[in-house]
Amino acid sequence: MQNAAPVQLSQVRDFGQIISTTFTFLRQEWRPLFRALAVICIPPAVIAGFLIGKTMGDIQSIGFGDSVNDPTWMVKGMLNQWLPMVLGYILLIAAFLLVVAVTYEYIRAYHLGEHFGITPGDLWKRVSSQLGSYAGIGFLCSLLVGVGFMLCFLPGFFAMTVLGLTMVAHAMERTGVTGSMGRSNNLVRDRFWET
Repeated sequence: MQNAAPVQLSQVRDFGQIISTTFTFLRQEWRPLFRALAVICIPPAVIAGFLIGKTMGDIQSIGFGDSVNDPTWMVKGMLNQWLPMVLGYILLIAAFLLVVAVTYEYIRAYHLGEHFGITPGDLWKRVSSQLGSYAGIGFLCSLLVGVGFMLCFLPGFFAMTVLGLTMVAHAMERTGVTGSMGRSNNLVRDRFWET
């Protein structure tokens, strides 16, 4: 495909090498990765945008219409308006989770040398088998970081840094939700300030 040598993922690099290697990887692998992202992730994101946009438009039209003076509007109208918006936000979170899962599963396939000729369907099979783990990791890490930020900003930043490599650890090592959190902590421990 390209004349450049394949990128070796498991290497220690300084900051400049990390940036240049990232762009080398994207130059070499952008077609299959972006094709999979487009096929798998864009449909739920478009549906989510439609639902959220329609709900916002409906709420604005109600605010400028005659139904503002109707006392039953708050019960009937708002319930009908908020349900599609909540569904849209759930789909938006799912689309974000799919972007993360597709990207990490492609990087895993690349690391294992299984990326040659990979199709979006093949990648979807990999993603769908691991989607529950990615969702659990995302929920648990978000919860811990959120609690850390509620306590004070410093515990939130600490949790965000320590848990920053959890999904990568799961993608590469398949150690489960709590095992990936522990692995992320071990990887960041000696390089906390750099991370």
